[in-house]
Formats: sequence, C-alpha cells, structure tokens
Amino acid sequence: MSLNESIISTVSKQYKISLAENKDEVVQAQRIRYEYLRKEYNQDAYEESGLDVDCYDEFSSHMIVSFRKEEDSPWEVVGTYRVTRWEHIKEHFTAFMTESEFDLSTLKRTQLNDLVELSRAVIVPAHRNGVVIQLLWEGIMRYCAKYNTRYIIGTASFHGTDIETCKQGLSHLISDFPLEDSYGVIPAANKGSGFLPLPSEQIDRTAANEQIPSLIKSYSKMNGRFARGIFVDEPFCSIDVFIYIDKKHIPEFYTRRMRYID
Repeated sequence: MSLNESIISTVSKQYKISLAENKDEVVQAQRIRYEYLRKEYNQDAYEESGLDVDCYDEFSSHMIVSFRKEEDSPWEVVGTYRVTRWEHIKEHFTAFMTESEFDLSTLKRTQLNDLVELSRAVIVPAHRNGVVIQLLWEGIMRYCAKYNTRYIIGTASFHGTDIETCKQGLSHLISDFPLEDSYGVIPAANKGSGFLPLPSEQIDRTAANEQIPSLIKSYSKMNGRFARGIFVDEPFCSIDVFIYIDKKHIPEFYTRRMRYID
C-alpha cells in the first residue's frame, strides 16, 4: 500500500484528504497559502506569481483537502498543511523552518527522528468547517502512524504585532498549557520579544479565549503545549508561538472523531 493509499479517505462526495501527488496540486496549495494566509495576515504582501513558495516546499509533503461541487467536477484544493520530517530535509538543510524563530537544539537531541513539523496551515474561508479540519487531522495522524512518529511541532500565529492586543491569550496558553522548560525551546538567538506572561491570577480567561485564534484553540484542546517565549514576525505581521503535541496525549474523543486510534 502506498502512502497516499493509506491516507486518502473520502468522507463525502465533495471532500477528500490526500497528499499532493503532482506539481499542479502543490501549486494549488501554494496559491491558497498566498491568498488566504500571507495576505490575510499582511494585506501589503505582494508576490507577482500569486504563490507562497519557499525552499522547504520541494522537500516536504503537502497534505491537502480537495473539494468538488459535483461528482464529475474537477477537484480543487481548499485546505492544506505542509508536513516535514527530518528525513526529508537533512541532506539539504541543517534546521526545520520552525528554527528560524525558535531554538530546538535541546529537543532535537532526544526526539529528532520522532518529530513531524507542520507549517503553512490554511483553509479557504468558504470551507472553514469541521469536516475540512477533521480531514486534515485525520491525514496528519495517519501520516504519523505510517512513519511511526510521535511528536508534532510547529508555530501558530496571532494576527498583528501588538502584544498588548493578545496578552491575555498568550498568557493563558503559556500558563495553562506550558511546555516543560526541560525541552529547552526558546526564541532563537536575538529574536525573542522579551514578553513576560501575566501571573495566572491576573489572567482573564474569558478575554483570553476571545483573543486566541481558532486554530490555536484546537491545538490546546488536543493537549498541545506552548513554549514560554514568543516571536514577533514583523514581515508576516504576526505573533508566533511554538506548539508541541504528543500524539499519545491527544484525548480519545478527538482521535475517535478523526477515526484514528493508535
């Protein structure tokens, strides 16, 4: 059974999950990344090609959810995650993309070959529904099972670069879902913001939940853990947090919804 055969799972006549198998599907993923990720965070972003492309694309897998209106209509990509393992990139790079923002040296010493990096997550607005999110995570879980990898890492973003607008949300994540300091994940050298989370007793958790983007909320519901430091990405116009998910600690409720049990 090929990898794609182990991942494809059409749940209706309109949606399916798969890995991109050809250049056209990768380009479709890069196009929605540009339109609904880069430009959504920074309206001044401009790329003549209309694509969001970087050096990791060539060496990564691209998880895609595709949609068709009718059974005889062509499939179009409406959601994507880029999925990267060390095996993908070790001959070409010395670091995961995440390491442009966070120091993972301690983590890599013990878990390097057991890590899957997620990046460039985006869903076309008209398809931001439970079915598409569920399909993406079903694909990710099956991908991890295929390669026997346990830990999922990456960054997730708050809109804008003004820390005050999301201070409650950031503090809530770091206080209530902390990644152990022993993992050693901190902002990369000279790239930290100096952000200090509020003490737990000063966090307004109602306000915090209003500030936290839906994608980041979904990570916390899956028992995701967040490093203490943050990274302010001025060009992208975002505030980024490091996320770490242990596949073994995802609540059974969610693994059953994803129709995946390890």
